[in-house]
Amino acid sequence: MILDNDWATEKELKAIEKEIRARIDSEVEQIRKDPFPVKADLFTHIGATKEHYIRNVVYEDSIMYK
Repeated sequence: MILDNDWATEKELKAIEKEIRARIDSEVEQIRKDPFPVKADLFTHIGATKEHYIRNVVYEDSIMYK
């Protein structure tokens, strides 16, 4: 559809794909270098509430590190 409507050329789409792949490769490399999270981080930034179910997370456990 993009090519049929002349919204971009094949060359432009290949350049965008190349840029995206490079970003993903760079981010994957960074993630592989990052240290594993500590136990306390397992319960942060997950938004656990009594009303919402999150698999394998007990609400009371999730608030003990706040």
